[in-house]
Amino acid sequence: MVNKPSLQILPLLGRHLWRRYCALDAKKSMHVAESVSRQPTLTLNNRKKKVALLVGYNGQGYNSFQIKPGNRSIEDQLLMALQKGGFASEEECQNSESVFLHCGAKTGKDISAVKQTVSLLLSTDNNVEERLNSHLPPEIRVLGIRPLAAEIDSALIRDPDFCTYGYILPTFALSPFGLESKSFRASPQLIDRFREILGLFEGTKNLHNFLLRSKFENPDSERSIKKFECLEPFELGNQQYVECQVTSKIFKKDQIRLMVAFAFAIVKGIVKQNLVEKAFTQTKLDVLKAPEGGLFLQEVIFFFKESSTKQHSCSFQLHYHSYNEKFCKDGALEKLCWEQEEETIQSFKNDHIIPNIVNRVKDIS
Repeated sequence: MVNKPSLQILPLLGRHLWRRYCALDAKKSMHVAESVSRQPTLTLNNRKKKVALLVGYNGQGYNSFQIKPGNRSIEDQLLMALQKGGFASEEECQNSESVFLHCGAKTGKDISAVKQTVSLLLSTDNNVEERLNSHLPPEIRVLGIRPLAAEIDSALIRDPDFCTYGYILPTFALSPFGLESKSFRASPQLIDRFREILGLFEGTKNLHNFLLRSKFENPDSERSIKKFECLEPFELGNQQYVECQVTSKIFKKDQIRLMVAFAFAIVKGIVKQNLVEKAFTQTKLDVLKAPEGGLFLQEVIFFFKESSTKQHSCSFQLHYHSYNEKFCKDGALEKLCWEQEEETIQSFKNDHIIPNIVNRVKDIS
């Protein structure tokens, strides 16, 4: 129905202009009605809210997280699960922007993730996690779900403050050069020595020797490593392994593999320790890469600063402290942390990620 103009306006329009006005408004109304009819309808509750999904996946056989035409991707699987579970229409799933799906860190071909953060608009019906998992392959799991504050732009998820990557290698890679044996077990002293070398990368350094096609004078070569640590060794299949974890704002392709290889080359006695400091200078070194199979994404870390210029005041260890302090103090929202899911997370990592990585790196020498 066309809304009539006020009595003051009608005489000014005139009869013929009034007819044109009505026709134009009616055409506009038809266009609006048609566009509304084309809106996708969902089989579930249409009340969608911003949520954060904690997703773990074994990336073996997947080209990347992001959709790439002609290739398998984790994002493809998530969108199909949304459609099959009735959380999104076929039209919406053809474009991830329709559901505002964003991931916290890009992962490449065959790269797994323990705690990937994915944000999207999602129905708040019960059993969301179970219903999504029922339509996902076993190597991809939704491990947790939390509502996000309405004030948080989902696009922030695409720019995390830090990422932590893991790298798993057999400890015989640390044994003295020429004396490698798969029955080798690293002593606590040797592990401490490895930790010491990894720690030399912490802080702001020029990492041009560990960035492909980078030069010392490039501003992008200066990187800040927040933490580079070595966890306690573990046994799997009659062999001992160790996991390294490195945290930084951003990583370039093969950067972690280059740093890990340089560190265990020093421990093995192939490279002298004084070359570490030299590697941060203009001196160009020929650095080998550790095998690609040991690399995986451990987690992404957000501080949710109120503005791009305001520095976060929380300690590094409290990954979601500032978000929780700002949006979760009154109890209206659950805190954005995954402590309750830690057992499930570790179980998925042990069952689906570590065995796959071990199978890929067991032939390292």
